[in-house]
Amino acid sequence: MAKPLEQLRESVRVNRWTIAALLVGALAIYATLQYVRSLAEARAAAARRAVPTAPVLVLRQAVAAYQPLTVSDVGVRRYPLALVPPGALHSPAALAGGYAAENLAAGTPLVGSEVFYPKSANVLAARIAPGDVAVDLPLGAQDVVDGLVAAGDRISIFSSVTTAAGQPEEVMIFNHLPVLGVNGSLSPTAPTPGNGETLILALPPAQVAKLLFAEQHGSLEVALDGPGPAAQPPAPYTLSQWQSP
Repeated sequence: MAKPLEQLRESVRVNRWTIAALLVGALAIYATLQYVRSLAEARAAAARRAVPTAPVLVLRQAVAAYQPLTVSDVGVRRYPLALVPPGALHSPAALAGGYAAENLAAGTPLVGSEVFYPKSANVLAARIAPGDVAVDLPLGAQDVVDGLVAAGDRISIFSSVTTAAGQPEEVMIFNHLPVLGVNGSLSPTAPTPGNGETLILALPPAQVAKLLFAEQHGSLEVALDGPGPAAQPPAPYTLSQWQSP
């Protein structure tokens, strides 16, 4: 019995440094595991305490008033909810069709009141097709469907001309024209039966000249087009065929 115990003691004495190294290594591993676990717990606790944030569009560069806003003009930053400006824009998609309503400085959050959208605002020029010009056409109630034409309608315009036989005739000179506005409003409003209306139309310059000549040299009457496709385009008439007053 004494001999095995003596052998064990001798083995421990000989390998004491190896055993000590193993114990130190085990303690180091244990300490490392404890540290990693505590670090993970601390991060989890910090995440639970994190302040909620929201994305906000921030200008990368200055934009002058009335200039278009594009995706390249802005970046997206996350702001604490308490610091998000009222009306802040959150997505670059909100800039589609938008223009700066005022001079905007680089580095500032972009809010809705600083952007306007001509296509949906009361801005006439934004609704005119390239190459066209806008013109107003004042008409009495009897010439404008009893005052029932509204912005967004499509109309045909009739005028008096002189035929080749020298006879007066009412003919269609324009058809399927979009009405951009009525009485200064670009939005449909409640009809006012029995009242005259001033229609805002957009046409190529040559057709505007034709319309103004017809207005000055004869009577004009508007017909309201139905929702279907455009009617057959009217046959051309020369200026000499319009009746003189």
